[in-house]
Amino acid sequence: MKAISSLAALLIALTPAATAQVSSLPKDTTLSPVEESDAHWNIVQKEIERITKTDPESAVANQMLRVGRIEGKAARLLFPKWKFYYFSYANYLKEGFEDHLSLAHLAFGLGHTIALVPGSRESRRLGAESWGEMLREEKVVISNADDAKLVWHAFCEVHMNAWKDYGIERVSETEWKLGIFSYDQTASVVDGVKTIEKRTHYTRVETSPSSNEVTLWKNILETSDRRLEKMRQSGC
Repeated sequence: MKAISSLAALLIALTPAATAQVSSLPKDTTLSPVEESDAHWNIVQKEIERITKTDPESAVANQMLRVGRIEGKAARLLFPKWKFYYFSYANYLKEGFEDHLSLAHLAFGLGHTIALVPGSRESRRLGAESWGEMLREEKVVISNADDAKLVWHAFCEVHMNAWKDYGIERVSETEWKLGIFSYDQTASVVDGVKTIEKRTHYTRVETSPSSNEVTLWKNILETSDRRLEKMRQSGC
């Protein structure tokens, strides 16, 4: 039997029970274990090696938490050629360095997704900017609300965000707002009076007027509707 490295064994050990419990996954999306028969087994293993590679001089290293192939309907419809793999990890203090740093210096809940084309070594690490590049390169079209919903749902699946129910709005023939989400936040407190502002996050998407292909994908934060509220005084 072919020998399996410790990293390979780690991937096999991440069963559906271990990988599916990702709180940020959309409800209709799963994270499947990556097995040795997977076409991108070697690339996934190299990514784990890169993430967990240790600097001898550093007190901090990374430990893997979850690894899996993202299975989502929208992503599969939008990019049928591509496969998406998620890597979740966290910092830990290396043995012998406990007195050098506190837990406050460690980062938890780290993770990213890489996209791969079957049968090739082409890959990319995805984020908001690279996702926009992918949409442009693949000539993705948004001509109606169904298209916009598909693109947004695929983004949520690939980036492990349970945001599919966030708002979608058509601004004009060539502009959309995807993933609209608003909340109130205290901007300041002076003499018992709070200044509250409304904060709205969304992704601004622009399309070509001739082809409806995506030309811009940009995260936006707007603040508005500032108001004052007197703080309640607690009684004795």
